[in-house]
Parts: sequence; C-alpha cells; structure tokens
Amino acid sequence: MPIARAEFDDNDLITAMREQLFPKFLASAIESEVVADRVVTGIEDRLARIMVPRRWQPISAPRGIVNPLIDRSLERNPHIVDAVLTVADPDEQDVGTDDHDRP
Repeated sequence: MPIARAEFDDNDLITAMREQLFPKFLASAIESEVVADRVVTGIEDRLARIMVPRRWQPISAPRGIVNPLIDRSLERNPHIVDAVLTVADPDEQDVGTDDHDRP
C-alpha cells in the first residue's frame, strides 16, 4: 500500500507534509512498532476502535463535522495537491485533478 510505505519508510515528503499540516504536538512521527503493538492489542481485546497515537482522540470526536471542512481546505492547497500527486501511484490514471483544475 503506497500510503503505508510512504508513512512508515521515513519519507521526507510525507514528513514535510505532516509538519506543514499539523501543529507540532500532532505532527511527530509514530514508530511502526508502536502502531503494530497497539493494533495487535486492539485486536486481542476486540476493541471497536484503535487510535494511534492516543493524542488524536479529542480531535477524532467531532470528525464528522470537522473533516469535510479540512478536506475542502486541503483540496484548495496547491502545495498539498502537488505533494499528494507526487506520492500517488504512477500507474493510477484517474487522480481527479489536472493542472488546469487547480485553484
């Protein structure tokens, strides 16, 4: 999966995006071992939800209201669009955005 590889392979582009998008206390990277341990524990405990890192829990609560607003702002940010297109699978033909469609 390209997103998982980009996130867990210490990708400079993803690190830069994370640092640009999130406040410093949310932007720090999470070790893949920490994620794996929490996923295993969550499965073993039959948890309905696994949140890694836990500092995202308060932000996750209103996501049904906030996420559409965040998505809209990200779609209009040319730096983010360029970064996502850079990471996107080159075999994907339908990326949904052409240069002439950008704001």
